[in-house]
Amino acid sequence: MMDPIFPPKDSMYHRLNPLCMMLWSLSVVVAALVFDNPVYLTLLFTATVLVAIYAKVFRGWMSYMKYCIWLCMLIMLLNPFFSHHGTHILYVFPFNVPLIGRPEISLEAIAYGAGMSLRLLTIMSAFASLLYTVNPDDLLDSLTRFRLFPKSTYVTSLAFRFMPALIRDSDTLTEVQESRGIRLNSGNMIQRVKARIPVIFPLLSNSLDRAVQVSEAMESRAFGCNSKRTFYKNPAIGGLEYTILFLSVLTVLAAACIRYVGFGSYNYYPSLEPITFTFEEIPYIIVFTILVFSIIPLAQINSRGLR
Repeated sequence: MMDPIFPPKDSMYHRLNPLCMMLWSLSVVVAALVFDNPVYLTLLFTATVLVAIYAKVFRGWMSYMKYCIWLCMLIMLLNPFFSHHGTHILYVFPFNVPLIGRPEISLEAIAYGAGMSLRLLTIMSAFASLLYTVNPDDLLDSLTRFRLFPKSTYVTSLAFRFMPALIRDSDTLTEVQESRGIRLNSGNMIQRVKARIPVIFPLLSNSLDRAVQVSEAMESRAFGCNSKRTFYKNPAIGGLEYTILFLSVLTVLAAACIRYVGFGSYNYYPSLEPITFTFEEIPYIIVFTILVFSIIPLAQINSRGLR
């Protein structure tokens, strides 16, 4: 049965070693937290969008990101009401709010909310790209090979495996109850909750039974008694994948270096700065862009078997 959380895909990113996408996504997240300049954040966000398109997961990526877009719109709407530091006042409300005073909407507050929303979109887009291109089991299996908290990693892996099973059981129980004439989605909120009780209790019972079966299977195989273990899958990692890992680390170092020399920042208050670049900054931008987007051509070469 197909996993509803991670349906099977076949793209150059799905064929990469899971560590490549994990480290690249983390490098994008770190760089998004380091930079304040909207240009750098736009470059990072564009890279995540291109990865989602080339990985053939844009539809799933978009279904994940639409909730983030609503959250960003809420941030942009609320930030001007709580931040009154801008010098360009667009509107002053004719009433006072307790503990806040008379609300003022400034251009700087709107721009700051937009900049922080772009940062949030970039971070969530990086995680969405990782979620839809790497199976959680494969990712956690790769972490286990490095002996990074193996028991905690295995517990997390079990949690990921239980989620599709819970969804399947819930769908099955819902169909059974509806076939018996029980209307689960009619009435007010209280009536809907009461109608779901015949689904919740069997679902909890099945989950507890499944947990007992897993614990008995782990105990019968002496889980945790030996530090050395074997793996069902042994994903190979080639030279190009090592290159992607190296460039991902180099991306983080480049972001830190750019901020250290004084570039990549942007001041929203007290007045908006004009977005300009000096001749000294342009080489840094070019190098950083090449590092961030390098995973796209390298993944294409790697998918053709040129390791």
